[in-house]
Amino acid sequence: MQFVIYMGCVASMLIAIQTIYPMEYIVDGQNPQASDQNIGTVDRPLKTIRKAGEMAHAGDSVIAKAGVYRESIPLSNSGTPQSPIRFIADPQGSVVISELTIQESLI
Repeated sequence: MQFVIYMGCVASMLIAIQTIYPMEYIVDGQNPQASDQNIGTVDRPLKTIRKAGEMAHAGDSVIAKAGVYRESIPLSNSGTPQSPIRFIADPQGSVVISELTIQESLI
C-alpha cells in the first residue's frame, strides 16, 4: 500500500514539473539513432513528428530537424492561448510534412 501511495506522489510531482517547465521534444527522422521509443532529446531523438505530437502538452515545443516526414500528425493534447504547443523546423524552412506517398507503379 505504501508503494502505491509513493508512486501516486511521484506521478503528481512529475505532472507538476511538466506544468512548470515546458518540454522540448527533438525529432530527427534522418538520425540512425532516432526511434519513437526514445525520449525526444538531442541524444535520443524521436523518429516521427506524430509521436512528439502525442507526447506534447500545453507550453511544449516539438523541434523537427531537416527532412521529409510522410505522416499525419493528430494531436493528442491541446495547448492554450497562453501556452500553445509549438512545432518548429530546425533550420527554418527545412521540414516538409506530407501524408501523400506516390507509388512507383502509379507513375
